[in-house]
Amino acid sequence: MKTILPIVAQYFSDVGVKHGILEFIEQQDDSAGGLFANIKYELEPHELELQKLTSLGSDNTNVNVDPKHSVFSLFKELVPLLMNVHFFWKNILVEVQQANILLQKHYATGIHLYGIIKDLLCKLNNRLRDDYFGGKVMGLLGTIQDSNEVDDLKKSFRLFIRTIIAYIEDYFVDRTSFYEFISIFSEVDIQKLEWRNIECCAACIDPKKINKDLLYNQFNHLKSKFIQLKDKFEVIDKQVQEFISSNFHLYKQGEIMSHGEVKLCSDDECDVEAEFGSDDDDNIRHHKNHRKNLHIRCDYLWAYLLHGEHVPDFKKLVQYVFSIPASNDFREIIFSHMKYLWNNNRSSMKHDLISAELKIKVNTQYNGSEFYDHLLINQDLLKQIRSSDKYTHTAKIPRTV
Repeated sequence: MKTILPIVAQYFSDVGVKHGILEFIEQQDDSAGGLFANIKYELEPHELELQKLTSLGSDNTNVNVDPKHSVFSLFKELVPLLMNVHFFWKNILVEVQQANILLQKHYATGIHLYGIIKDLLCKLNNRLRDDYFGGKVMGLLGTIQDSNEVDDLKKSFRLFIRTIIAYIEDYFVDRTSFYEFISIFSEVDIQKLEWRNIECCAACIDPKKINKDLLYNQFNHLKSKFIQLKDKFEVIDKQVQEFISSNFHLYKQGEIMSHGEVKLCSDDECDVEAEFGSDDDDNIRHHKNHRKNLHIRCDYLWAYLLHGEHVPDFKKLVQYVFSIPASNDFREIIFSHMKYLWNNNRSSMKHDLISAELKIKVNTQYNGSEFYDHLLINQDLLKQIRSSDKYTHTAKIPRTV
């Protein structure tokens, strides 16, 4: 029996954090080696270099657990600094709704994770300290006459909370320092950042990719730019929002390349998985719904500051930290779409067709009418769609899995 799995990516673009579908794979061999070979095969036609992968996570598969022979361990042999992302919190945050909502925000990344988890642990420890288990529970406990029964219930509640705390700490403890380092990029007052903060983040990246002297100069240049803008406008929230809103349409035009090809990675700047597909509709709705709320998203702020600047080393660092995911929410959305498109009435459809539908739905920058207009204007694209010219890449090796 075949398993259909999506390969998705998170990356930092010219207009902030984005997500997209890279490919869907039919997995016949339910082994780490088989999945590893398939993923490598799919990365090749998109011209994505393995050395530019920053992190790898797996969901709805059973081949990413064994530390000695897993998909991650096989990739780590090729990319020594590759980070393994655990999505453990999806199993516990049903009980912790506030943190769950924060993680499900489409722009949440690894830079937010330290603050979210630290706040969650603080709140759970407060409940233990105060012996408080919620208003309804405390009210029900007050109606129980038997004090021993009340004590037993409280012990079970304490055990439950301690178990959650231990579960979080068990998975989070070995990466706490890393997430604390990169969390400084969630700060929207760049004036508060110091070189030592940037230096700690840069230590997570291959030193061959970044020149520390250039990084220092570029950081101070951007910090100075921020201070000057702040002095000029007092607050730059409005300027950032206007920049992002005006650049969405330019970003759409830039993403559609000749021959209908979507460029996935720039040669000298991309230090993340890809430069493709996105959740633009969510972002546009975000702007419409929050036009009067001028709170800056940190990824938007960095996109604004980096625009028009030649700061390649610092840009690599920004791309790196914003490519680390905070949750598996985007992948869960893709699986939900798959379930909807591959229903009982469409069960005989080939996976290639479902794959194409989802890529258009998730990755394209255009809505239906915009894409229709785009096709009318680009007659050559219609001709390529009808011919084999739409296959712009040919694999160098045949698929064996």
